[in-house]
Amino acid sequence: MATRGTPSHFNIGRGNGRGRGRGRGHTGRRGGGFSGRPLVRELHEGLDPSPLETLTTPEDDPLTDYQITDLTYIGSYNWIDEQTNTIIVPAESKNELIDWTSVDFVTDRNNLRKLLQWVRSEAGKPFRIDLQLAGNRTVLMSRWEARTACWYNKDQNPTYGFNFEDATTQPVRGCENAKAHHRIVKYELGIFTMVVRFEVDAYVPDAEAAVDPVTGSVDALLEQMAGLSVSSASTTVTDATIRVARGGEYVAQSTIAELTTRSETNSTYNWPRSYPQLYLSQTPHYHFAVHSKGKFIHLKKYDLQGIELEGEREKLQGDFRKLVAALTVIQDMVIAGGQEGRYSLIYENRELKVYRRSRQGNLLPDDVVTRFED
Repeated sequence: MATRGTPSHFNIGRGNGRGRGRGRGHTGRRGGGFSGRPLVRELHEGLDPSPLETLTTPEDDPLTDYQITDLTYIGSYNWIDEQTNTIIVPAESKNELIDWTSVDFVTDRNNLRKLLQWVRSEAGKPFRIDLQLAGNRTVLMSRWEARTACWYNKDQNPTYGFNFEDATTQPVRGCENAKAHHRIVKYELGIFTMVVRFEVDAYVPDAEAAVDPVTGSVDALLEQMAGLSVSSASTTVTDATIRVARGGEYVAQSTIAELTTRSETNSTYNWPRSYPQLYLSQTPHYHFAVHSKGKFIHLKKYDLQGIELEGEREKLQGDFRKLVAALTVIQDMVIAGGQEGRYSLIYENRELKVYRRSRQGNLLPDDVVTRFED
């Protein structure tokens, strides 16, 4: 695993702005060069002209209490800055055998955050999520971004967020060219078994020392996150679309961290927006750095399960209950559409509408889709 999730030349896997004072883009070629596809796609591309229905915003049921439980690590990978689609996966495997027929949703964390935008009736920018049924119950939720490629050169467009990451993290041996790290976990959310992918910024080697939320200096963070070392990449396996290099090692879920920076003129953090990002990936460590004209002067560390965030957990329980209700509606709809159904959710003007996709292709390769069948 690389300790940095930030690219040198272009960014991967995030279409929305991050918490470091700069945004991230999304590219169809990940670690490679530009694929030649259009840079910007239209939101309704490939959809029937008229929606099938408009979904009703779910109501909160205060008598229920949904928590994330039974988290299991499935896998992780790093995109590499090369002209071919190349990833590094840990040489040491810790993942367990998964009964894919028991999974209810396979999704990127970003899709869950977008659904929270809908259940809150927020006036955010429009979004789209593509859906497909796999097997008898599993809903595949594909993240859709208008920009299929976004180039960003941090040397030409320097930001304090990039510099903070450069100063406080270092790449592990063998992953120096890694530009984004992604992790996949399985957990129970209420009545659903979820498989969720998300991006990770860094990990804290001495996690036990960072459990309690404390206020400290940036120098202390640098000292804590230095000295990382894992084995270098070795054997490379090639298939039709992605080159896979073996390297690095398994990193425990208890050590992963999110890094965020803010100017002291805007140092109040938006927990209703950001706490779900930590919660839906069960990222335990959150490091929040404040700078004054580029000089970092204050560092705050939070623990996801710590006392300081207990109030945020309680305030957002209603949103998480409505998220589970929304997933119930979506799963029922996709199951009713059957194996041939191809649907997309479009959020515009605070309404979530269901459209039929005109293209019948699978969201995953055919041999992968069969894993969800009994």
